[in-house]
Amino acid sequence: MKIDITGVDMKVADSLEEKIEKKLEKFHRYFGDEASCQVKVQPEKNKLRVELTLKIHRDIYRAEAVGDQALDALDEATDNLAGQIRKHKAKLKKRKHQSKNMEEFISALPEEESLSEAELPKIKRRKSFPIEAMDAEEAALQMEMMEHDFHLYLNPENGRVNCVYKRRDGNYGVLEPEY
Repeated sequence: MKIDITGVDMKVADSLEEKIEKKLEKFHRYFGDEASCQVKVQPEKNKLRVELTLKIHRDIYRAEAVGDQALDALDEATDNLAGQIRKHKAKLKKRKHQSKNMEEFISALPEEESLSEAELPKIKRRKSFPIEAMDAEEAALQMEMMEHDFHLYLNPENGRVNCVYKRRDGNYGVLEPEY
């Protein structure tokens, strides 16, 4: 497994890098060279934040934790990551027995009232990433594993970009833009 360790606003000591690699060995046993893991360590006030992003083929697992020491945060983040992997495995087993016609389509969203220039939200961050072909159920699983509220994916049925999102009622919605 390829491990990329980055310190944000800090230098990661060699001893900490060794401990991180040793802690992530358990994932290497399961996934071998097919997996890659990005580790970010950054200070947050008087604590340290550790973010783990594990990519295995098309699946992405993400966990983060904050602790007084980097090793405490690392332990918590790896436990969260392992829990996500177990949860994903259970969902995949359950999904095999369900119908594939479980997608919910949303035709329109209500428009919001207009805001003054000062109240308008600003774009604070831009992010680019590759879009992969998958069905809506798989996209929903990816979204849950990354703990996000939405996930963009390429619909293999029509070759268009779709978006699965988490609704306020706890269910999922799919946006299929017309262009």
